[in-house]
Amino acid sequence: MATYKGHIIGGLVAFTLITPIVSYFSPDEHASTLFYLFFLGITLTGALFPDIDTHSTIRRIGYYITPILVIIALISSRFHLLIPLFFVWFCVFLLRHRTITHRFWFLVLCSGLFYFFITEKYPAASSFILTSCAYFLTGAISHLFLDGALGLSNRSKRH
Repeated sequence: MATYKGHIIGGLVAFTLITPIVSYFSPDEHASTLFYLFFLGITLTGALFPDIDTHSTIRRIGYYITPILVIIALISSRFHLLIPLFFVWFCVFLLRHRTITHRFWFLVLCSGLFYFFITEKYPAASSFILTSCAYFLTGAISHLFLDGALGLSNRSKRH
């Protein structure tokens, strides 16, 4: 059974695989080390995200990050940023483990909705947001692959 450490390793592998592809399609746009560190964090978040419906590492991290994000959104009057955040927490408290958060279509839908909500307000950042969504989705797919490859995708065991 893949633990959060296994999913982090899977996320690192996913990051390593997608980075040359992203670099090929936008060679100079996001080439700084700071961008790659950010995208690594996004990939690792995606690799852990499907387990947000359990008392997992990503959920505990979310408990610390969410109040900070809410305060930042409120202080900066960017209330639209709260919509994806509330959607995630809606999923956290209403879903059982390995249901919707472990479905490919749901992860694509989440990434698409995030892209839509953010680029609607910040169209100039659409390339950066699309790249971020690609890294997140790649990390999330690595999670599904590890769970599926181990024959655990439809069982309700905890990580």
